[in-house]
Amino acid sequence: MFWKKIHLDIRTLSVKQNEIERIKEDTAIANACQYFSSISVITEAIGHKLELSDKHPYILPLGADCISSVPCKTYSEMHLLYVGSLFNRKIIDTVIGVHKYINNNPESTISYDIVGDGEEIDTLKYYIKENHLESIIKIHGRVTYDNLKPFFDKCNIGISYVPIYDYYQHQPVTKTFEYIMSGLYCIATDTIENQKIVSPLNGILIESNSEAFTRALESISKKSDSIDFLAIKNTLLEYQWKNIIGDKLLPIINSLQK
Repeated sequence: MFWKKIHLDIRTLSVKQNEIERIKEDTAIANACQYFSSISVITEAIGHKLELSDKHPYILPLGADCISSVPCKTYSEMHLLYVGSLFNRKIIDTVIGVHKYINNNPESTISYDIVGDGEEIDTLKYYIKENHLESIIKIHGRVTYDNLKPFFDKCNIGISYVPIYDYYQHQPVTKTFEYIMSGLYCIATDTIENQKIVSPLNGILIESNSEAFTRALESISKKSDSIDFLAIKNTLLEYQWKNIIGDKLLPIINSLQK
């Protein structure tokens, strides 16, 4: 009987809000794994959660590419960027955090571009309008990947914000990598995966609430002169897609030929 080796790569587990739905979807993924002899997972913790120790899964980490091509950024003025889902992300925390910062620092120059779509968008628009923040905080809706470059070129602070729920703890956030690789100083929620890549050199870790977000802005403002654009970009060189493909993916593919 003719047989082809087929490799299964798992990029995410369920992030549904409903626990029963998450368990159902994760169980379906775990059951599917039993039909593959070669498996890779995005993090070791996800392999443990799926109970794949007998399968000896490869770790194929998340990667990203530099989106911005500007040669340098400065950080004395803060131009914030959030790109991602507006579903179950509590992005209103960041908007409230910016509002509090503005009230505390009326002389500061700050802007915030929010790119994405989802059920939270009406709440965000209402808060922005009610508090007369339209000139500072702008919601752009869904923007395709190939049209993101102007935002990454303009902004210098990237917002990698997911609530610190159990099901987000071991799920790497793509935008954390993309912000940092483009030289954006990253405000990231303090999940286990963000802890692995965010350092004082390239960003700041916070709790998922508006007060913590305001404190992060205060901290960045105070140390803006010491933030180094090239140092930020160089912290995650190993996670460039070309390096992950060469160092991680190709050895997996080659193993299938044996």
